[in-house]
Amino acid sequence: MALVQVGIIALRSPDGDFLPATPIYKDLPVNERGRTAQEERATEEISRLLAQKFKEYIDGCRKEGRSQKTGKDTP
Repeated sequence: MALVQVGIIALRSPDGDFLPATPIYKDLPVNERGRTAQEERATEEISRLLAQKFKEYIDGCRKEGRSQKTGKDTP
């Protein structure tokens, strides 16, 4: 379990101004890498999407005979 910040709350003073913000924490289970289950799912999803986009880029470069070195279109 680890305390994870899940939000921020700021109360108002009697004159309507905001008082200093206070973080809200929740005790959540984390894995061996210190991530919650939701963070793991988000990481897996974005990794899958980015890998697919990178594959499309590499395949397009190969099809056109371009090099992928530092993102430049050099042969």
